[in-house]
Amino acid sequence: MRSAAANPKLMSPWPLGLGGRLPYPVISVSLAVGVVTLAYYVVSGAWFPDEHSQFWTSPRQITGMALTYVLILSYLSGFFIYGARRTVESVSELRPLFSAIEAETLVARLNQMPRYRFWIATGVGVLLGYANIDLRTVTTSVGVLPTWPMDLSLALGSMAVWIFASQVVYTGIENGLTLTRLGRSCIEVDLFQMQRLKPFARVGILSTLMVMGALAITPLQALDAEFRAVNYTFAFAVGLPVALLLLVLPMWGIHRRLLEEKARALAQADASIAIAERDHAANALTYLNALLERRAFLQSLHTWPMDLRGIARVGLYLIIPPLAWVGAALVEIAVQALVKAV
Repeated sequence: MRSAAANPKLMSPWPLGLGGRLPYPVISVSLAVGVVTLAYYVVSGAWFPDEHSQFWTSPRQITGMALTYVLILSYLSGFFIYGARRTVESVSELRPLFSAIEAETLVARLNQMPRYRFWIATGVGVLLGYANIDLRTVTTSVGVLPTWPMDLSLALGSMAVWIFASQVVYTGIENGLTLTRLGRSCIEVDLFQMQRLKPFARVGILSTLMVMGALAITPLQALDAEFRAVNYTFAFAVGLPVALLLLVLPMWGIHRRLLEEKARALAQADASIAIAERDHAANALTYLNALLERRAFLQSLHTWPMDLRGIARVGLYLIIPPLAWVGAALVEIAVQALVKAV
C-alpha cells in the first residue's frame, strides 16, 4: 500500500498505514482491536453482567451486543487492510493496458482521500450511529443508574462501529471513483480479450464480501435467543445499497468504455456486411459468413468485466447475511422448544 506522504493533500485512513509496518498486519491488527475492545467491555461490566437496566431485556442480550461490536470492529480492521492490499495488487495487473500518463497518478491515489472528505465520512458515521441508538437517553442515565458504565459503553460501541464502517466504506467509494476514471479514459480495450479486465470486477466483488461479512456477524446480537428485527433492518437498509454501490462503482468506467467500443465495432461490422458481395462464390460466402459470425460474437458480448463465476460469487455473498439471520431465528425456535420441553 502506498503512503500518503507522496501527496501531502491526501491521507490514508487508519489502520492502512500499519499495513507495511507490522508482520502479518491483517491478523495482528484484527486481534489487537478485538482484544482492546473486549477488555473495554469487561471493564465496563458488559461482558456477562449480573444485572441490567431498563434498556435491556436480559444480561445475555447485553453480552450479545458487546460480542457483536467486538467482532465487527475486529473483522473490519483486518479486512480493511486486506482489501486495500488486494485492490492495489488487482490494479497492478492492469498496468500493461495503461494508455495514458494519468493512469499512474490515479493508481497512486488508491486507499487515500483528502482529509476533509475523511472527516465528512466520519460525520456520516456519527449521524448513522446517532440514528441507530438512543444516545440522549443513555447519557442522561450517567451517574444516575448503577449500570451506566455498561449502558454507555454499548452506546459508544455502536457509535464506533458506524463511524469506522463509514470510513471503511468511503475509502472503498474513493477507490471505486478512481477505478471509474481509470477504466473510462486510461485503459486499452480489446473486445476479444475481455478476461484482461477482470481486476475491475475483482475489486468490486471483494468490497461486497466485506460488507456482507459484517452483516453476517449481526445475528450474535440474538445471543439471548430472542430475534429482534430492529437489530437487522437498519443495518440491512444501509448495508445492501452500500454493497451494491461498492460492487458497481469500480466497474462503471470500463463498462461505459466497453459500451462505446461495442457500438463502434458493431457499426464497423454492419458497414462491412452492407458492402460485402452476395454472390455464391466460395470466397464471397466465406467472407460474408465470417462477417456475420463476427457480428454475432460482438452482439453477444456483455459490457461488464465479470464472468459467470464472478456473478455466482456475488450472489453467494448477498445471501450470506439472510442465511445467518434465518439460522439465528431457527436457533431461537429450537431453544424455546427445548426450554418448554424441560
